[in-house]
Amino acid sequence: FDDVEKVIENGSARYSLPESIRSLEWLETNGHCVDNMKVGPSTIPAAGRGAFATRHINKGSVISVSPLLLFHREHFKMKVPDGRQTQQLATNYCFGHPRSTLLFFPYAPLVSLINHDSKLPNAEIRWFKKNDKVKDDMLERELIADLNESKKVDVMIEYVATKDIQPGEEIFLDYGKEWEHAWEDHEEHWIPEEDAAKYITYSSFMSINSDKPVRTKNEQEESPYPDNILTACFYEYFPHKGYIDTYDVGKDGTTTVWDEWQETDYLFYAHQYLRPCSILTREVQPNGDDVYSALMLNPPDTTSYPEMMVPISEHRVVSGIPRKAITFVEMPYDTDQHLKSAFRHPIGIPD
Repeated sequence: FDDVEKVIENGSARYSLPESIRSLEWLETNGHCVDNMKVGPSTIPAAGRGAFATRHINKGSVISVSPLLLFHREHFKMKVPDGRQTQQLATNYCFGHPRSTLLFFPYAPLVSLINHDSKLPNAEIRWFKKNDKVKDDMLERELIADLNESKKVDVMIEYVATKDIQPGEEIFLDYGKEWEHAWEDHEEHWIPEEDAAKYITYSSFMSINSDKPVRTKNEQEESPYPDNILTACFYEYFPHKGYIDTYDVGKDGTTTVWDEWQETDYLFYAHQYLRPCSILTREVQPNGDDVYSALMLNPPDTTSYPEMMVPISEHRVVSGIPRKAITFVEMPYDTDQHLKSAFRHPIGIPD
C-alpha cells in the first residue's frame, strides 16, 4: 500500500522516475545546456531544416551534449518491395566509422538538424570528456559484434564550436570525406522517379491549402489531392452501443453509425485522436463557416490504441465537423525521403 500511496500523491510518472526532478546543485554539476539551438529553414538549398544559434557561442564552447543509442549496422538493413536491400532512414542521423560495425544515434534536442559543410564548418563532435574511460572500455569490448538490439550506452558526445558563432547563424558539421564522396556519387548517378514533376511536399501543400475549404469525396474525383496527401479528422471514437442510438444494420451485417462531432478534452493535443477520414459533404452555415460530414477511417497503427479503432463491420459517419477539426497528413513512407533512390549514409566519426 505504500507504493499505491506514493502513486496517488506524486503521480505514476514521478513514481516510475523518482529522480526526474533534480536539485539546482545537482544540475550545476551534472546538467548540460540544450537551448543554444533553434530550428529554421536551412541556408543550404533543398536541405530542409537546419539548426541555428540562439545566442553568441564562443569558440571552444559546448553547443550541446547528446546521449547515444548504440546499434549494429545490420539493424538498419531493410528490403524494399522490389526485393532490393537498402538502409533505414535513421542511418542518415547516426554517426559511424568505415572500419566499425557500430552506429551511434544521438537523441538530444535538435542535434539531428545540424547539416553538413566541409568548407566552412563551425562545429565539431568529440567524446564527452567525463566519459573517456567508459568510452575506451566500450570500444575495446569484443562482445559488441554480437549486439542483437539497440542499447543506451553510458557515453555521450559534445558538439563544440570551432569558431565564434553569432546569434541566428546556422550551425554546420563536417560529415567527413567518406560521407561527402558517397553524396557526390549519389548526385552523379541519381535518376528522378517517374512522375517526380507531379510530387508536392507536405509543407508546400499546406502553405496553399491549410485554410481553404476541404474538397469532398465527389469533388476530389474531378480535382484530386496529391497521391501522398490524405484528409484527416480530429475525432474521439467511442463504441456505439450504449452511446449512440442512431445506427442501422445492413443486410450484409455492416453497421452504419451516425454521430455528431464533439470537441472533447485534449482532442487537438493527443495524436491518437487524429485519424484519416473521407469527406462526404460540406455545408455553409448562416454565419459563413463550413461544416462537414465524414466517414471515419482507421490510422495505419492499429495496435497502440485498439479501443480507438473502428471495427471492420462498422461504418462511422460523423456530421457537424468544423473546418478546424480537419487537416491533411502525409501518406506513411511516401515522402521524398522514402524514395527507393533516396540517399542513405551515416555521418563520419573522425579518426
